[in-house]
Amino acid sequence: MIIEWGLDTALVYNSNTGEKSVVTFRRAFLYVLHNDRIIGAIGILAAVVSVVVFIFLIYQLYLAGRGITTNEAFKWELVEESVNRGDLFKIVPVKPTSTTTALEEKNYLKRYNKNTKKEEHVQEKKIESFQEIENIYDKGFLGNLKEVFFPPNLA
Repeated sequence: MIIEWGLDTALVYNSNTGEKSVVTFRRAFLYVLHNDRIIGAIGILAAVVSVVVFIFLIYQLYLAGRGITTNEAFKWELVEESVNRGDLFKIVPVKPTSTTTALEEKNYLKRYNKNTKKEEHVQEKKIESFQEIENIYDKGFLGNLKEVFFPPNLA
């Protein structure tokens, strides 16, 4: 509109100095907004939408850098709340307290039942900190972004 209306070559008379000068872009832009309200409204709408889209872009880059999707981000929040409440446990292996040696146990399995597997001894351990939980897909911020923008060839 500035070019169409010839505002890029328009001159303005300064009454204080008596000089004529070229209209600045800011002044021409304000003139267009004042005289064509539809363009002004569309410009304001575009500015607001641009800010919102930019915020979403930054958020998605942040998630990509952490190596998670939007859905996973919400689920990790639920996991963190469970840890804070003390409701989350993990299963950890425990060494057997039996006096039976590994060789005796192996011989027993050979003699009586070849398909019997050694029983694992496990117990529940309360997770004290969110830092104890590992995201197996996290390769570091830059490594995650590299994988997003330059995915490995699977062929």
